[in-house]
Amino acid sequence: MLLRSISPYRLSRFLAWPASERRALGFAVVALPVAELTLRLLGSRRSRWLFERKIADRCRTEAIDPVRADQIVRFAARLTIGSDRKCLRRSLVLAHILRANGYPVTVYMGWRKNAEDMLEGHAWCDLIEYAGAPQSREGDGYIQLR
Repeated sequence: MLLRSISPYRLSRFLAWPASERRALGFAVVALPVAELTLRLLGSRRSRWLFERKIADRCRTEAIDPVRADQIVRFAARLTIGSDRKCLRRSLVLAHILRANGYPVTVYMGWRKNAEDMLEGHAWCDLIEYAGAPQSREGDGYIQLR
């Protein structure tokens, strides 16, 4: 079903991407459903451990820009798991890709009250001590969980 929806034009644009970006997209397309499954079966603490410790040692990719990696993971999420409140899954996969490229990154989780006075959770990645790294503004307004 997915392959039939890809036009020759889009395929040629994808093939023009650098090999490192194509590999990152391939990894993200596979890893996002795995993140979904592990979060449901193992919970967030064990899933974070799995992605941070076990999977990060297995896949090394060529250098990729952190902003471009975020775009690729968001695109892969739209293709696989959807984009509605899937920030923890995206953050785990993005953190893995960035770590595999040598960037020090941390996954944060937080909460805040929304307009209806209900608690709302969110997860995001931030690069640590990287000169020129765009610090995420995603965590603004959220109280970080420890």
